[in-house]
Amino acid sequence: PEPVFDPAFEDDPRWPQALIIGTQKAATTSVFDWLARHINLTCPMQNNKDPDREIHSGKEAHFFDATHGPEIAQQATLSPEEARRLTMLYLDLFGNKCSAPVRMEATPNYLHNRDAPIAIYRLFPPKVRERL
Repeated sequence: PEPVFDPAFEDDPRWPQALIIGTQKAATTSVFDWLARHINLTCPMQNNKDPDREIHSGKEAHFFDATHGPEIAQQATLSPEEARRLTMLYLDLFGNKCSAPVRMEATPNYLHNRDAPIAIYRLFPPKVRERL
């Protein structure tokens, strides 16, 4: 399928610079925990702190698997309005006021979900995909 990214968001600073994609029980949480301690890093839904953990509770966004993956990956075309809506939903996971220059998410399920890689390819602008 062809990319459906919205060019208006190509230079948006909220795009992640890293996606941790790996199988479950393969230390993705350990890698995430280690990276999340970095002062210049933010993750999806960072404002939802989990008091039982030292790190952010937003490790796994699940945006491109069960949440919106099939919608993005399986439709032959998405209207510009729909592409804009989905892009805004994803970028809003990273917040609008965060000053951290590095953003990342870690969703191990992306590895095993057939829609996730297609959905990421379609929604992420080429400039963003190149730096991942």
